[in-house]
Amino acid sequence: AQHALALNPDAALAFVARGIVYSNQMHWADADGAFQRALMLAPGDAEAMDQYAQFLYGVGQLEPALAEIERALQRDPLSGVSGAVRAQLLLVLHRDAAALKQIESTLAAQPQGLLGHRIAVWVYLSLHRYADAERQMRIANQHDPDIGALLVRGIADPRQRAIAVQALETSPVLGGLRQDAIVHALFLAALGENDRALAVLEEFAIDGNSTTSQLLWYPAFDPLRNNPRFKAVLKEIGLPYTPEKIEVGGKS
Repeated sequence: AQHALALNPDAALAFVARGIVYSNQMHWADADGAFQRALMLAPGDAEAMDQYAQFLYGVGQLEPALAEIERALQRDPLSGVSGAVRAQLLLVLHRDAAALKQIESTLAAQPQGLLGHRIAVWVYLSLHRYADAERQMRIANQHDPDIGALLVRGIADPRQRAIAVQALETSPVLGGLRQDAIVHALFLAALGENDRALAVLEEFAIDGNSTTSQLLWYPAFDPLRNNPRFKAVLKEIGLPYTPEKIEVGGKS
């Protein structure tokens, strides 16, 4: 991104790339400035809108993020990523019926998009449609569909919870999932392991070993949301972040 900007200081997508890196580093103000610069340079660019929407979502600006992703979809209505992100936002805003309609529409148009299938798991879980959630998990977790299905069954059925937690914590197949602290904590919370989920998040607040801050707003964390330990994690990483000036579609 820096090299691109050295060649062309008005390269909007280079600012988008810079914003993504800053977001992954949890440098929220720097990321916000980069995305807003990109939108000023290219106010109609669907990719810039999509990425800014994902940034706003990640820092807890859910309604502005939804407005921005809807503008991105107006520009690029066939985008599987933008459709999946809109479904995510509707899910975290507890608009389950709308989230279901969006994710099913997205998957019908883009059945190969793994992001959509991963989000569909959580949409179906929120609706207690466990068979559908397991089917989506098997698609999303293609390298070992059975162990992914085991996690869903543990969420759905308390009698299967202990074996699901054991797999989550010890299975080599799920090692990649455990490497992202927020993903790890999300599944722990969904499986009712709230203390362990909080401990993982507290480690994350120190080490920063996650790039999925948007998952912090998922309904699975709702039982922890008022817990002082959860609030302390958010404070430590500077969330929710409120931009001084939110630009939507390149206009303030």
